[in-house]
Amino acid sequence: MRPHIAVNPLLKIKDIYKQIGNTVQSIRDTFSTIDAVERAAILSYGAYNIRMKRMYANYQTYRRHCVDDGEEFPDPPVTNVVQNQVPVVIPHDPNEKDGPGGMEGEISDSDPITYTIFFENTPTATASAQQVTIIDDLSDLFDWDTFTLHEVAFSDRTISIFNVHSDYYQRVVFNNYAIDIESRINSYTGRARWILTMIDPKTETLPLDGGVGFLPPNNPETGDGEGHVTFSIDPIPGLESGTEIRNKAEIIFDANQPIITNETMHTISAPSPDQPITMAPLMGAVLSPPQLNLKGSPYLHPQNLNQKAAQFEIRDYAFGSITWESGTLQSVTEVFVPEGNLSLDRQYLWRVRYQDENNNWSAWSDYGWFQTSAHSPTGDIDGNGIINQWDLLLLIENWRLSTRGDFDGNQTVDYRDLFIFSNVWK
Repeated sequence: MRPHIAVNPLLKIKDIYKQIGNTVQSIRDTFSTIDAVERAAILSYGAYNIRMKRMYANYQTYRRHCVDDGEEFPDPPVTNVVQNQVPVVIPHDPNEKDGPGGMEGEISDSDPITYTIFFENTPTATASAQQVTIIDDLSDLFDWDTFTLHEVAFSDRTISIFNVHSDYYQRVVFNNYAIDIESRINSYTGRARWILTMIDPKTETLPLDGGVGFLPPNNPETGDGEGHVTFSIDPIPGLESGTEIRNKAEIIFDANQPIITNETMHTISAPSPDQPITMAPLMGAVLSPPQLNLKGSPYLHPQNLNQKAAQFEIRDYAFGSITWESGTLQSVTEVFVPEGNLSLDRQYLWRVRYQDENNNWSAWSDYGWFQTSAHSPTGDIDGNGIINQWDLLLLIENWRLSTRGDFDGNQTVDYRDLFIFSNVWK
């Protein structure tokens, strides 16, 4: 009888873990192979599709020629296509991808990110492009269901697209031809794709003339060989600050090899304080400059970080120029505007923003506005340069009847104005 030999459980777990690792690597290798085959198939099919469409267009032209001449329609000719005899278009920069702030920048995890992919047929190209394909394998840090198309442009044409999140098709007239614009995103893989194809309306295929295209060799002065596509997409919720989202795209002209754009890198920024609100003065209030205080809403932060600073500014309503700014203040939500910075009988805009302890600024508040009163609250009601009993009599005469003695700008003459008057009458 064979003796029983105990097997160390740790060795069994190690063997199982090793087998799982081998299986995972095998799956990764399989997916890499599938991806390579898919890319090769796209290129191969693209070249085949262009050759077949040109052969079919040649066949249709030959057929119409025979029918017009009254001849019996023969069998179509056999055409041998040699790929290296077809003019090859090899574009160069700027074939690039840009996002918020360019190729790199900080973004919020709660706002859509807008990307633009630029393409160009190089000025030294030997032919115009008849088909442009753009492929963008979007990061899995994006919510693919939020993909939104915005714009497609080429040569002197710009097509704006509104509220389209998936499949899109549009045919536009281009000189004596048409351009088919197709776009879609695979919501399971995150692959977005655009195909722009020139169509001969007589044959409903690519033009037979290989020298005809919608994207000629670029003239830098006119940009007729340039184009772009623009889209936006949301990051998935809950990404931590510092998370990097990288992305790049492929551009294929006709049946040439893909051109790989630059890689964009955008970093999820730390959350900022909530945007404040202008609280006082109220919108449209009439104020006397020496009594002017600006007050923002209470400081709030999504992560409850402490306030470090605040900034206030006042702009001329008519010209938009800065009239007064507070500079960086300590943790305040209210500020007094010193006398002498504002003019009488004028309208002003103002706004405020806050900074947290990590030095992140909130967005500026929306503008509030106010107007300064048309008279000075110095007490010189009759304007003779002297404050005396005659000004007091005018103040009494206008008591509650007009705003001539309204020193505090509250739209009525009352005891408060009398107090102000008594303080300035020497």
